[in-house]
Amino acid sequence: MPGVRIANASVEGYTKSEALQELESKIKSYFDTTILFEHGDYTYETKLNDISQKPNLDEIVADVWQKEQKRSIYHKAINIDGAKSTNYSIIVKLNNEAIDELVKLLNSNIAIDYINASLQVDKEQGLIVTPSVSGQAVDINATLENLPLEIMLDNIIEEYEVPIVLQEIRPEVIADDLRNMGELATYTTWYKVAEIDRSHNLKISSDSINGTILFPEEIFSFNEVVGKRSYATGYRDAMVIVGGLFEPGLGGGICQVSSTIYNTALLAGMEIVERHNHALAVAYIPLGQDATVTYGIQDFRFKNNTKSPIYIQSFANNGKLTITIYGDISYKQKIEVSHVVDNVIAYTEVEKIEENMAEDEVKVETYGSPGYVVRSFRTFYDNNGNKIRTENLATDRYLPLNKVVKMGPKKEDGEVSDNNEIIDRLPPVGETGQKDREAQEDTKDGAVNEGGDNNKAKKEEGESNNSKPPMGLETHYVE
Repeated sequence: MPGVRIANASVEGYTKSEALQELESKIKSYFDTTILFEHGDYTYETKLNDISQKPNLDEIVADVWQKEQKRSIYHKAINIDGAKSTNYSIIVKLNNEAIDELVKLLNSNIAIDYINASLQVDKEQGLIVTPSVSGQAVDINATLENLPLEIMLDNIIEEYEVPIVLQEIRPEVIADDLRNMGELATYTTWYKVAEIDRSHNLKISSDSINGTILFPEEIFSFNEVVGKRSYATGYRDAMVIVGGLFEPGLGGGICQVSSTIYNTALLAGMEIVERHNHALAVAYIPLGQDATVTYGIQDFRFKNNTKSPIYIQSFANNGKLTITIYGDISYKQKIEVSHVVDNVIAYTEVEKIEENMAEDEVKVETYGSPGYVVRSFRTFYDNNGNKIRTENLATDRYLPLNKVVKMGPKKEDGEVSDNNEIIDRLPPVGETGQKDREAQEDTKDGAVNEGGDNNKAKKEEGESNNSKPPMGLETHYVE
């Protein structure tokens, strides 16, 4: 093959097999080349062989021989005379998976994460904007341009120094995005500090959503932000509702957080994507305004339907949970949330005879509460208080909770026991806070002021009565 070179190595006078053998020897040395990726004081050493794919020399040599055989006598004559030689280049193909791992490794040592602009709320100064800080990361494409990928077998260099090129990573949120920020809506619910495990769970989930920034058209998912509830992540057992009954369950208390942010999102005018009501009415929020969550089964989600980022602030302290949504103040609206009770479903009293109790002794095992059929609404007003439109939110059905009374065996022959004790300390029912014997009378209008007034629920959460079951029970399966 007169005048023929492959990867700048002459194969003139070689047979096909001799050319292949010569190339294999030189290629091995070439791929043993050390590559030093450098940035400042940082150096990472690897071999070209570790980040590339070996060329198929059999195919390359066969292709060269085939092309040379087809060349005209005229071109061969030129090469014989030494007027021109032909070089067939070989370009190194990189191993994409190896390059991805290389980028991860380099970034882990020299990349700097960006910091989004953030908001702080100060009682005296109001909203304080903390500026963003740009980050930096490896620009692998620009970096690899400094890597010689065309194989030159006539001049094998043992070591290459490749400068690492960095690129600026701009923050997702800059200060200008937050300059016109103001409070779009805030909502507060109350919980009993004495219920230690429930309060603990509530605070963990509240802290998880605090500081969340949601971009335009982005969807907030409670389960995604808070994460799976487990003992490993600090959650404890507290009272929940399972199958319409009260029992301990992992993560009890978190549904108060999902319900509170649901009401905040409603009042901020956000688009509700997914929401589920509890099986039973709960005391910390008005009927039709609760939102239960179960990881992997039921979620609460809403969309940021403004054209600016929104910022979620959530604080739980001293029995008070407050969630506020901040956004471009031009999107602030006058909104009222209300509900109508269409039906009150009476509960049933169930008697259980306990042989180990005193004769005719009576104790309440489970306090009853009625069920409800409730429709909820969101009404929008203009700045003059004129109604713009009313949105139907949901029709919810809450199950009644049967009252269970434990009784000792009754006296025969009309005898009357002197130990006839009836415990009549009844807990709040639903969000009305009325005793079960008064529930039918006091729930004709839902027993809750429309527009999200939960003052009665607040009062009940502050009550102390150890005979009552825990407040704020939510519907979910034990995770």
